[in-house]
Amino acid sequence: AGPARLREVGALLARLHRCPPIGGLQVLQLLLPAMHDKIMNDEELSEDSRGLADAAYRHLMGAGAVMPTSPIHGDMKSDNALITPVGVKIIDPYGWAGDGAYDLAVFASRVRVNHEGTLLHLCEGYGARPLRMGLWMTWASVDALRLAIHYHPDDIVPRRAHVARLLTNGPLLDL
Repeated sequence: AGPARLREVGALLARLHRCPPIGGLQVLQLLLPAMHDKIMNDEELSEDSRGLADAAYRHLMGAGAVMPTSPIHGDMKSDNALITPVGVKIIDPYGWAGDGAYDLAVFASRVRVNHEGTLLHLCEGYGARPLRMGLWMTWASVDALRLAIHYHPDDIVPRRAHVARLLTNGPLLDL
């Protein structure tokens, strides 16, 4: 997943997110509380990590917060971005309505090849740095650590290091 491929994934997500809203999709803003509860109730995560995710969550879901309702993938990870002879193809979407920054953050936090600048390359392909990108990246990074602890032990060390950087430098409020 070099820089060119990451830009290609960003461009594909931008095209998806520019589609008009589709009725009947599950809405991220309504799904997020249950997803967040998994983080907050996970005793394998440090209290500091849970606090970091909670701070981002509170900003994202704060009073009067309204998320976009464009179509999003919802499960954007490297396994769902296939490299084919004609370019990258995105497969296996959950098909939600929500904030496109969520897809970018989930992909960047879970990509197996940890590229310095992964999010930068994705946003270049996307054509912008979406609002709330830093908050989503903060929340998604803690969730990626949670998933690594329980399902991908080989990914724990880089995920812990990334969350430790967030704890040291503060949440990514402005990328």
